[in-house]
Amino acid sequence: MKTEWTYPNALIVGAMVITALLVIAYWGSRRASKTSSEFAELAEDEMPLASFNGIKRIIRGGLLVLSIGLCAVVLARPYSSGDWSDATTRSIDIAVLIDVSRSMTATDVSPSRLERSKLAVEKLFESSPRDRFAIVPFAGTAFVQCPLT
Repeated sequence: MKTEWTYPNALIVGAMVITALLVIAYWGSRRASKTSSEFAELAEDEMPLASFNGIKRIIRGGLLVLSIGLCAVVLARPYSSGDWSDATTRSIDIAVLIDVSRSMTATDVSPSRLERSKLAVEKLFESSPRDRFAIVPFAGTAFVQCPLT
């Protein structure tokens, strides 16, 4: 399979934006170091220069570059071209109606009628993995709780 791009120009624009950000960051860091060295000369005896944590700045810049690069990839919309074959499967649609009225909680059988019906539906689901089911609980009036899935 070969990866192709719907909008390959987005990759070029992303690379240009990342390059521009790197140039601006380099220019800004040189200017900041020049300014801090001038400040250090002025305030050499008056106060100690606070230590500058450049690691956080590098991590933040790297994450920014990474996020812009990933956005460019997403905007380019990659897709795989290759041989696709249609798979056909046979399945049926099954609607399961479950009475959830108070009469289903009767304990004339063990477990209750409702629990027994839940177990039967679960067994039906497991025995038919390719089929689609709809669950329709009712107590007086019926409504679709879960459409065919």
